[in-house]
Amino acid sequence: MVDEVHLTSDSLTLGAMAQMQVEDLLKGLAQHLADTSLNNALPALPIPSFQIPASLATYGIPMGQLGLDTPILSIAPPHFRLGGGFGIH
Repeated sequence: MVDEVHLTSDSLTLGAMAQMQVEDLLKGLAQHLADTSLNNALPALPIPSFQIPASLATYGIPMGQLGLDTPILSIAPPHFRLGGGFGIH
């Protein structure tokens, strides 16, 4: 966690609006670096799905994959929860 970042320059003076723009730019950059670093460092989680056998077509079940549809990852420290609809895709 980074609480504060200070930038100083002896040759550059920024007005309040320019300071806010630089702060927003740096916040966005820091967030992007954190997101991509974490995503690249963590292994991909497999989302389980199962092939529907052709023999079930007799019962009106379409061919395809049965599994989690439109997955949603939520975080409530210290837990990660993967949710979504269960269906055929």
